[in-house]
Amino acid sequence: MNAVEASPSGAAVRISASVSADVLTIAVSDQGSGIPDDVRSRIFEPFFTTKDGSVTGGLGLGLSVTKGLLEAMGGSLDFESRAGGGTTFRVLIPVNISREEVSDD
Repeated sequence: MNAVEASPSGAAVRISASVSADVLTIAVSDQGSGIPDDVRSRIFEPFFTTKDGSVTGGLGLGLSVTKGLLEAMGGSLDFESRAGGGTTFRVLIPVNISREEVSDD
């Protein structure tokens, strides 16, 4: 939802996923204005939001809770952002697939 709200009307939000080295990576990229430098260090703080006055509001808990859950599972959440060039959030989740679970069907 953050990516959709950050992007201009009609812009695409890209979602991709890949698995390598026992890690599932999910990337969500928007075409918004990017995250300002003065906000980047606070983006995962509980109750921090930049959505003041927006239609959906926002309590500032989504990224904080998501990051906490991912870290509890041994994963991580990070982002890259360029001023005027959008933002990409990456979710990394460890996966353990034993050879017995994989079939050659």
